Amino acid sequence: MSQWTLTHEQSETDEERQQKQDSFLAEHPLHRLVSALISQIRGIEPDWWPATGLRQDVPVFERMSALRDRPDRREFYVHGNTNLPRLAARAMEIPLQTDMIDLCIDVKAITVTTFEGAFLPDDYVCYMDPRRFWHMFMERYPWDADEQTTEEIQLITWLIDELLSAHRQNNGVQFMSHLEVLSIIPSIVWQKYIQTDLHCLVRDERYLAERSSRAFGPIDEIELVSTETIATCIPHSVIFEIMNSFEKKSGLHVPEPEVEQETAPDSEPPEDPTMETLPSPQDGDSFEGDDDQKPPPVGRLNTPAPHGSVEDVAPLMQECQPPDSGVNPPIEEERSSQGGTLTPPAQIASTEEDHPDTDPPPSEDDEPNEAVEITYNLTEAGFHFSGLGNIDLRVLISLREILLDDKKPRMGTKHILAMALMLKGQG
Repeated sequence: MSQWTLTHEQSETDEERQQKQDSFLAEHPLHRLVSALISQIRGIEPDWWPATGLRQDVPVFERMSALRDRPDRREFYVHGNTNLPRLAARAMEIPLQTDMIDLCIDVKAITVTTFEGAFLPDDYVCYMDPRRFWHMFMERYPWDADEQTTEEIQLITWLIDELLSAHRQNNGVQFMSHLEVLSIIPSIVWQKYIQTDLHCLVRDERYLAERSSRAFGPIDEIELVSTETIATCIPHSVIFEIMNSFEKKSGLHVPEPEVEQETAPDSEPPEDPTMETLPSPQDGDSFEGDDDQKPPPVGRLNTPAPHGSVEDVAPLMQECQPPDSGVNPPIEEERSSQGGTLTPPAQIASTEEDHPDTDPPPSEDDEPNEAVEITYNLTEAGFHFSGLGNIDLRVLISLREILLDDKKPRMGTKHILAMALMLKGQG
C-alpha cells in the first residue's frame, strides 16, 4: 500500500475492507479534501465538469479495475446500475461487469449523470490516485474567466476555508497559513480589488490592537475581510496561484521527469543519420603497405553499397579508364599528409610485373621509404582520399567494400594507389 492508494488482502472480509478504508481516510487529510472537493463540484454541476467527459477521462473499466480488491464495491455498482441480482453481479469478471454498465449507459437505460452520481468520491481517492482528480479540477476550472458564477464563487470560498482551517477531522492539520495566502496576493491587487471601507476597517482595527498591546496579524485581517470577499473580488487568476502553491506544498504536484539532452558543440557539424560513428584514427596511425592490415575507417555506411562484389567493380572500372591515345598523360607527383610521394602508374605497373601479389621487400642498403597514408572519409561530395581530393562516390563505395571485406581478395598498396590515381585523373 502506497501513501496515495489503498490495497487489500484476499483473505479480508467485506467488513474488514470497509474498516480499512475508513481508517485510511482518517489518516490522510488530503484524500478527504479531494473527496469533499469532488462532492462539492457535483453539487453545483458546472459546465466545465461534465459527466460525459468524466466517463471518457476515467472509463468504467479503469474504475472497476481499480476496485479489483473490493468485490463488494464492484457488486454495488453493477447491481445499482443494471439491476442484476447481487450474486450474479459479484460473480462476473471485471470485463463483463464493465460491459454491462457501459451497455446500460449506451442504450440509455441509465444516464451518465446517474452513473457518476452513484460512484462514491471516497472510492475515487482511495483506490485511484487523488492527485489525478486534483489536477483535473485545476485544469478545468475557468481561472481566467472575466466573471464567475455564484456557484463557482461559493466553491472557491469553501476551498479557501478548507485550506485555512484546522478542522478536528483533519487532525489539526492546516494546509496553508493566513500569512501564506496574503503573501501570494500582490499588494497592488489587494489594494485595488478589496473595497475601500474594508481597508479602513482593517486600519482601524490594527491601530486599536496596537493601543491595546494586542497582536494583529494576517488571521485578523482575513477574518475582517472574509474569504467570501476574497473569492468574490480577487481575480481567480490570482487565486490560482494560491492553489498552485498549495499543490506543490502538499505533494499533490507531480513533477515531470527531466530529460537530459546532449547537444553537440557549435563547432562540430550536424551528425549524418546515415553514418554510424566510429573512433577516428589517432595520430601516427597509417596504412604503410602491409597487406595484412586494413585502413582505419573514419565512417561506416549503414546502407548497402551499390556494388557489393569484386566482379561488380570490373565493368565500372572499365568505364572509368581513359581512351587509349598511345601517350600516357603526365601525372604530377602528390604527397600524402604523412609526406610520402605517390608513385606514377607507369612505375607501379613495371614493379607489379615482377611482384604481382606482394610488395617488394625493402633492401638493407636502400633508404627507408616514407610512410604512405591511405585514408578515406565521407564528406558532402563523397569519399575523400588523403591527397587525392573527391572522387566518384559509387566507385569509392565499391572500392571501400573490397578493402573492408575479409572474404574478398586483398589488394596491395600499389594496386590501391594505381586505382585511386586513375580515378583521380578522370575526376
